[in-house]
Formats: sequence, structure tokens, C-alpha cells
Amino acid sequence: MRKVVCIIVTVVSLALFSGRAHAQRYLPGMTGVELRGGFANGSKSPLNYYTGFAVSGYTKRANRWVVGAEYLQKNYGYRNVSLPRTQFTAEGGYYLKFLSDPSKTLFLSIGGSAMAGYETVNWGDRILYDGSRLLVKDAFVYGG
Repeated sequence: MRKVVCIIVTVVSLALFSGRAHAQRYLPGMTGVELRGGFANGSKSPLNYYTGFAVSGYTKRANRWVVGAEYLQKNYGYRNVSLPRTQFTAEGGYYLKFLSDPSKTLFLSIGGSAMAGYETVNWGDRILYDGSRLLVKDAFVYGG
């Protein structure tokens, strides 16, 4: 069933967008919006998923800044229940163009970004239904 739905969505998408092709070309002042989502760790369960969005802006010299946010939820089985581990993260970064072709269709950029957020396990409830206690605590997460 899932395979049939994927094929139908692909065919409808191709039919809707088969007219003109639109490309993002690093034009000064251009803003791009990215929506993303999927299943975490290749899981076949819809319970492990992520979703997010990002906004990009382009400067006069074809440099790019990015700001975004993401939500991730993974469930772990414990006896007959599942325990959710959830992350809320935000990202910001800046990328410098260091190489492009004369027709401005290929760009290579180098840069960096920082990510910070919060991770919670079982929504902060450390005592389980059977009296067991989770040793892991909610925490702030960060990276670059």
C-alpha cells in the first residue's frame, strides 16, 4: 500500500511541475525556503520521524546565510510501551562562495553553522508505569 501511495504522489508531482523549470541561482536578495521531513534512521515505523524548515538568503557576492528549526522524535520500546526521545533544535549559519563557473550554474561554498536545542526523554517523566526510573535526563544539545 505504501509503495502505491509513493508512486501516485510521484506521478501527480511530475504532472504538476512538468511545465517550466525553476532554479535557485544565488541571485542577490533572493530568499529560499526549505521544508524537510522523513523517517528517522530508516525506520519503517511512522513513529520515528523528523520535520523542519529553513530560510536562506543570498548576498551581493553570492554568499548565503541560513536559519532553520527542526523537530525529531524517536520511540524506543520498553516492555509493552514506547518511550519517546524528542529534540527541538535551531540552526544558523553563513557560507562563503569560493568557486563558481562563468554561467553561474555551479557554486561551491564553504562555511559553518551552529545548532542548539533541547532534548527530552519521555517528556520529562522519569518514573515509568512499572516503577522503573529512567537514568537519562533532559538536556540541552549543541553542535557545529
